[in-house]
Amino acid sequence: MVNSSPNYTHFSIIVKALFPNITSHGLRHSYASYFVDKGFDIYVLRDLLRHSSITETVDTYTHFYKD
Repeated sequence: MVNSSPNYTHFSIIVKALFPNITSHGLRHSYASYFVDKGFDIYVLRDLLRHSSITETVDTYTHFYKD
């Protein structure tokens, strides 16, 4: 489902202008992965990403950083 709220629409326009080769989803993934790498609290990140479970956040964004 596409979000058509004003904030999302403005965000999409800005992303396309600044980063023409990256999607909003790609930017979201980069943002989340960066914060995981920097040790950001995974529970706070889950809330920011609006995931319903911590498992979704962990499975999606921590696999890049396993030792």
